Amino acid sequence: MSDGWVAGTDIGGTFTDCVVFSDRAGWTIAKAPSTPPNFEEGLWNALAAAAAKLGTTTEALLSRTLRLAHGTTVATNALINESGARVGLLTTKGFEETLWQMRGAAYCQGLPMEAWYNKVGNSRPFEIVPRERIAGISERVDRNGRMLCPLNEDETRRAVRLLVEEHHIEALAIGFLWSFANPDNERCARHIVGELWPDLPVTLSSDVAPIAGEYERFSTTVLSAYLRGEVERYVTRMLERLRSSRPDLSVFLMQADGGVAVPERAAAQSVRLLQSGPVGGVVAGLAVAESLGLERVLTCDMGGTSFDVCLLDGRAPYTQRSTHNRHVVVTRMVDIESIGAGGGSIARAKGGNLTVGPDSAGANPGPVCYGRGGGEPTVTDANLVLGYLNPRAILGGRMKVDSEAARAAIGERIAQPLGLSVEEAALSIVRIVNAHMADLIRFHTLRRGKDPRDYHIVCFGGATALHAAGIADQTAVAGTIVPLAGAATVLSALGIARTDRSWTFSRGCTLELSEENHAALAVAFSQLEDRAAEQIEEEGLDPADLLWTRSASVRYRLQTNELDVPVPAGRLTAARVGHLARRFDRLYTRTYGKAAGFREAGRELVTIHVQAVAPGDHEKFPRYPLASPDPGHARSGTRSCYFAEHGFTDTAVYDGDRLVSGNIVEGPAILETEGTTVLVPPTWRARYDEYRHIALEGPR
Repeated sequence: MSDGWVAGTDIGGTFTDCVVFSDRAGWTIAKAPSTPPNFEEGLWNALAAAAAKLGTTTEALLSRTLRLAHGTTVATNALINESGARVGLLTTKGFEETLWQMRGAAYCQGLPMEAWYNKVGNSRPFEIVPRERIAGISERVDRNGRMLCPLNEDETRRAVRLLVEEHHIEALAIGFLWSFANPDNERCARHIVGELWPDLPVTLSSDVAPIAGEYERFSTTVLSAYLRGEVERYVTRMLERLRSSRPDLSVFLMQADGGVAVPERAAAQSVRLLQSGPVGGVVAGLAVAESLGLERVLTCDMGGTSFDVCLLDGRAPYTQRSTHNRHVVVTRMVDIESIGAGGGSIARAKGGNLTVGPDSAGANPGPVCYGRGGGEPTVTDANLVLGYLNPRAILGGRMKVDSEAARAAIGERIAQPLGLSVEEAALSIVRIVNAHMADLIRFHTLRRGKDPRDYHIVCFGGATALHAAGIADQTAVAGTIVPLAGAATVLSALGIARTDRSWTFSRGCTLELSEENHAALAVAFSQLEDRAAEQIEEEGLDPADLLWTRSASVRYRLQTNELDVPVPAGRLTAARVGHLARRFDRLYTRTYGKAAGFREAGRELVTIHVQAVAPGDHEKFPRYPLASPDPGHARSGTRSCYFAEHGFTDTAVYDGDRLVSGNIVEGPAILETEGTTVLVPPTWRARYDEYRHIALEGPR
């Protein structure tokens, strides 16, 4: 790396984070408020804050930056706010109702389990493509890829004219039956559209989600088309802003599969940007686990709007199916689960009960204490009222907050209706949001056949360290770690900076997993690898220089649960395929129990995956000699904080950035770092290890 810098940035719901690394200066972290809808302004402000800390200008910082990797919530926000493009869909005639039917789960999909017991009270998710903007085309391919009916080109031209001229579509999705086995008809339709309307963005299901299952494939394709325009406009503005200072700046976007991609490829398949920010935290969480020699880790990210959990057993777990704003996506993503629980989660008194979230005040207007027009109390307001947050210390003192406004809002809207004191109401808000997060951890682990007591929590995000002890109390996890002291708040950006450039390719593969099919499986992987190599060469890299891995999504026949199984490199002989089947059996038993598998039914492949990675040089976290346990040198004062069963308590306040490896802080205490605040409740203690990871230790 020598004299150059590497930057990682992450746009969150409330703040935009930035991490800059160089061999000489080490890690430099910075934050700035997010600026919806013009998120590139918040990105520029975060870079400017980092440059100021380095004693230089933003332009000078960019001139020396070797690579800038970026995680963004633009796609997620467009989906949540329903602000995507006006999309039309071309599909196989007779399948026009597939999206509307949603496999019969329209009134429950993406909702908590209890919603399944009250279908009448539920509503359908918003329609991305209404029925009048869906056109059926005469064409047909069978499950083996044989052409049964070529595309009716005249029908296609008439349908596209209708969609463009009468329904004024801004983007077109094309999803034909079994197109992943033979994409010729989809590509022919795209060629026809290009002749008629060359500027109309077209998204093919065979490019975005080439797997079996027409509903899931169509849903993913229309979502990608829906988000593509918003993402491309943002990427254009971002690159113009950055490259006005550095025309040849190398910029990459974080994707949900755990790798970064060039902006053009990422924008064209914008559905793969969903959850990209939290994935950066998972990448960094793996590095933290490695530094501590831990195999079992839960990464937990509480930001301004959501709480994200990912279970790591030595590697990032993947899922082929996820739900976003109640719409199904079937592209390979790191398996992260989220709920609406963040610092901006809104508290309300309803019918004598207190609810917290899932809706959030976000960055605009934000919590009441931010003074931007927010009137409803949030979790951040509650933490301020309880004394856990210092109104003069947020963002290193650059952001002033109004504690009296927070107190008044909680008093009027929560305390008075429920007959509580303001402090009791604030504590109730914190306890409820902690319970929501603990529930997600239990659900996420137990559903995968894991025991949360076997795992350490690795906390990142701006708010997690405030709630970590409360979450750990309710989940009885093995340990709680706030990594790299103050850098925990920008751990997603740090992970993004460390992320390798990668390519992920998937393809539906409807084969029985048996030794007899080893040759057919070898051919399927070979074809997928050839396709991957072509795209990699188009981006100017040599496939031979990359690290290649393979895996397969497998299930028992007549069952629906799929598991991702690593596939060894090299020639797939009958013996190796047999070993793969037995590996799936063992994994299924560990995950779901002995009696869950139906081996007599046989095993079937659902999807095969190939991933190529361009490995980079990853700097290791620096280690420091252990000093005396005494933290007195970093003591900055005392503050009165409110705790359950203790009431108002004099609480020691420390400058967390001055605490060093070996220091031990007994609770009750507050550790204030530049980017986050760590709460050490009574009977707890905080210990700084050799990496300056903070281990929170509860009562013994």
